Amino acid sequence: PNVLCFFIAVTGIWISAMESGVSGFGGLLLGMGIPIITLYGFFYCGMMGAGDIKELAAVGTFFGKDIWKVMVLSFLFNGLAAFCKVLKEGNFKERFCYLSGYVRDCRLEKRILDDYESGERDRIHFSIGIMCASICMVWMN
Repeated sequence: PNVLCFFIAVTGIWISAMESGVSGFGGLLLGMGIPIITLYGFFYCGMMGAGDIKELAAVGTFFGKDIWKVMVLSFLFNGLAAFCKVLKEGNFKERFCYLSGYVRDCRLEKRILDDYESGERDRIHFSIGIMCASICMVWMN
């Protein structure tokens, strides 16, 4: 929810101000801006929700310019979750056919298409990967 993202961001801004003062403001802006700028294309194509991007921007207030590490780890954790989901459901062939059909249609249209035919059962909640990545970053530092 937006209110949760807001409180995460406010907490990150407050902690950053306590630790770095005004000098940490640039890193804070980078931490919020990098996810918004780099992931907008995924949102535009319907591959990622606005809430996920807002959550990463809010988490960026804690990590500053190192938010890119959180983003990479988030994608890796979610890729692992998707792989486990495919293994559990035993539908690798179906998912691979879906992906190859999507790539084919994009090539025919010569543009990136909205993610079509996906339902709730096909989705992976990206916030879980963000949480796991954030925990890893805190643990590694």
